[in-house]
Amino acid sequence: MNTVRTNITFPKDLLLAVDRLVGEGRRSAFLAESVREHLAKINFAEVVKDSAGIFELKDYPHFSTSKKVRSYIKRYRSKNSTRFSK
Repeated sequence: MNTVRTNITFPKDLLLAVDRLVGEGRRSAFLAESVREHLAKINFAEVVKDSAGIFELKDYPHFSTSKKVRSYIKRYRSKNSTRFSK
């Protein structure tokens, strides 16, 4: 992974909490992972927002209730799943 050194201003209480949790030696890795996870959440939220309205319930009656969704998934998995012996 390509890394660069940067200087950021960070609230002292958060930095102390991070150091208590992961230690100073793992601070950068923890912060990078946290930012990566937060960006993934933001990107997912944008995808959900952008895709709003593309799903028409009339086209998917098998998704109209939780019970129908579970039934559909069960049928789909039974047709499309390959079981491997242990």
